[in-house]
Amino acid sequence: MAGSSIGAAIAVAYTGAAVLAAMSERPESFSRAMVIVGLAKGIAIWG
Repeated sequence: MAGSSIGAAIAVAYTGAAVLAAMSERPESFSRAMVIVGLAKGIAIWG
C-alpha cells in the first residue's frame, strides 16, 4: 500500500510540473492536463 502511494506521489509531482510547463505555453490545454494528473491521483486512491 505504501509503495503505490509513494509511486503515485512521484507521478503527480512529475505530471504536475509538466502540466504547468504546458499551460504556460498553451493555456487552452488545461482540461486535458488535469485528466492526466487525475489519473495519477487515482492510483493513490485505489492503489
